[in-house]
Amino acid sequence: MNEPPATPEHAGAGGRACDPVTGWDRATVIHALAAAARREREARIDQLVLIARAAEVWSWIDNIDHVVDAMSIDPDPGPGRLDAGSSGVGERLWQYGADGSPEASEFLRFEVGPALGISPDAAAVLIGNVLDLRHRLPGLWAHIEHDQVPGWVGCKVAELTRAATLTVERCRELDRQLALRAPGLPPGAILNRAKRLISILDPASTEARRRHGLAARFVQFYPDRDPDGAGTLNLRAQLNGPEGLDLEATINALADVLDIIEPDTTRPVLRAKALELLADPARAAAILTGDLTTLTPDLNPDASSQATAPRSTGDMTQHGLREPAVPAAALDPA
Repeated sequence: MNEPPATPEHAGAGGRACDPVTGWDRATVIHALAAAARREREARIDQLVLIARAAEVWSWIDNIDHVVDAMSIDPDPGPGRLDAGSSGVGERLWQYGADGSPEASEFLRFEVGPALGISPDAAAVLIGNVLDLRHRLPGLWAHIEHDQVPGWVGCKVAELTRAATLTVERCRELDRQLALRAPGLPPGAILNRAKRLISILDPASTEARRRHGLAARFVQFYPDRDPDGAGTLNLRAQLNGPEGLDLEATINALADVLDIIEPDTTRPVLRAKALELLADPARAAAILTGDLTTLTPDLNPDASSQATAPRSTGDMTQHGLREPAVPAAALDPA
């Protein structure tokens, strides 16, 4: 699209200002951009619909003469694995989706993947999403076909229901409630509503997943991989939801106080400093109650010399990483 349409309007007629080199005016460019975005959305919808058609075409196998009993493979294969009644040799049927979605040939992913320029494994996930949308979430699928819900959002909902191991009946109920309000909602709102519906429709599984997450809680500190040894520290953690939100609220409250003293400091840095203050709970509590003398040397002269004194030797000073303690025996030459 290097040249604009050859009409007087696009050449600046009617008072429109246009580029003297390309001939494009502002309105024409934006209209063309909107049209390109619409074509892109339509193409993505076409891809999903064609994957559904391909699953229908590949829903049977053509080597029936070689079918053998495969019950010994796995009586309960689960999603994305070979069906126990599938062919033991040659082409076999594959369960791409979850409960209620039909099978399709295992070779389908090797056809869809190259056609879309993705790996067979990624194609298998996409095929499963499309099949689950058509057969477990038909209302959401209809909205996708009519460009009322983005296809990627529908695929994410399908993945959520599959991860939650929702039965087809519960999934249909989720679809009924979600499809009523999905058109017009932003993607985040659709996904959050889907998560809430999953927790309501299957509380037992939701509680099991919650307990599993609680059992996997952790806090991990690890030094920055900066070759210069700047002494910064990275943090990763998985916490219980309510306590994690309380911790974030405390960090934000401390950052608000710091913002008064350091108005030119960015919010991410203020939050990092607030988290560092929690290393001294008494000091953090005093700051939250209005005692700012521990924050600024000007207000607390005694704190000035303490603030500049390193806590350890070497590159890891007060504001960096502490050096590990060295056992006394390691310092004894004997």
